[in-house]
Amino acid sequence: VTYSWVGPGPFSSTDQNPVTSAPGLYTLTVTNPANSCTSTATVEVLEIRQDPIFTTDVSNVLTCTITSTTLSVLFDASENYLVQWEGQSPGASITVSEAGTYAVKVTDLDNGCTTNATVEVVSVAEIPDLVIEDSEHTCITEADGGLVLRPTSNVPNAEYSWDVPATWAPFFPNTNVQDLLIPFNFITGNFRVTIVNPANGCPNSKTITVTDNANPPVCNINLEANNTLSVLPTENGIYEWEVDTPDWRITSGQGSTSVTFVPGPIGSIALFTITITNTVTGCSENCSVELQSTSGGVVPTTSLPLALGGEQSRSLSLLSPANVLFGTLGPAQLNIYPNPVRDQATITFTVQESVEVRVELYSTYGDEVLTLYDDKAEAGRNYKVAMEVNNLAKGLYLCRLIFGNKIREQRIMLH
Repeated sequence: VTYSWVGPGPFSSTDQNPVTSAPGLYTLTVTNPANSCTSTATVEVLEIRQDPIFTTDVSNVLTCTITSTTLSVLFDASENYLVQWEGQSPGASITVSEAGTYAVKVTDLDNGCTTNATVEVVSVAEIPDLVIEDSEHTCITEADGGLVLRPTSNVPNAEYSWDVPATWAPFFPNTNVQDLLIPFNFITGNFRVTIVNPANGCPNSKTITVTDNANPPVCNINLEANNTLSVLPTENGIYEWEVDTPDWRITSGQGSTSVTFVPGPIGSIALFTITITNTVTGCSENCSVELQSTSGGVVPTTSLPLALGGEQSRSLSLLSPANVLFGTLGPAQLNIYPNPVRDQATITFTVQESVEVRVELYSTYGDEVLTLYDDKAEAGRNYKVAMEVNNLAKGLYLCRLIFGNKIREQRIMLH
């Protein structure tokens, strides 16, 4: 017999068992060459070559708090699929912890059809920027109410927190702030600030060192030859000289560390005062020297070391615990008039909170000379204390107002 196949399109074949790759209806005619008799039959070739149908499920963003994500292929449970992620063992899901492109191949085991796909995993785990530098206490920051540490970042709504030295922890009841106020210049050390980006949970930290540069300049006047007064130079310093009597005149050097002067008549006395200011820290100090014109030349009336002035905290070695003794007392006022003093002076003081107060007079050698007041003082009340100086030697003294655990000092010159 002979065979004749006719199928879809141009398909035809005389093979007994032809091969086809097109679906459709095929007709076979078989002929007996001996008698030319024929028989026909048909067969339909079906196509089930549909690619696998599936979806991918992925939370494809990695952050500093989400460090891994699961990639999954989802399909109908009735399907007989094989899932192969590139570089992984067969399985519908894998867990990854790095950003990148992940390839997957899905095979329909019933028809052998395959589909390839890729999934992109993105990382937004960038560390936030943080800018802050070492800082220092100065007299300027003290005048402003304390030193403020100000970290900056371009991250919107960033979350800030601070680690402070354990010694000073009682001074910082709230450390979850961006700008940290350091209220006193004795609070120094290493401070660590941490920033967290709320969008991705990524942190960044920096440690800075806080130092104290709120010390007044060294002030000590020296009398030199040729009617010259001088002080040691101060870094970034400016110098203002004054003399309290018109009979004595500063002739040159105003604004510098050294001035020359013309003395007054023999027997006259003048008080020279210099104020030294550090223009960078804002700290200033003044000191004085009393000179007398004699037939042998100009001589100081006394030789005195100088003491520091201004308001300062008492030595920490005398105070405990810090969180009780520091932090809430307001400022105080201390005034003395007249100054310089010849016979009697009046001392006035005011404190802003009710507290135990002592008013003491010290020589510049550190010896306590008088206790002028020792009692509780009411907040906001003005107190006056009379000070007789007839029994005191001429020279420079230090009046000290001690209120609670702070000190305010003022110099007094006795003629």
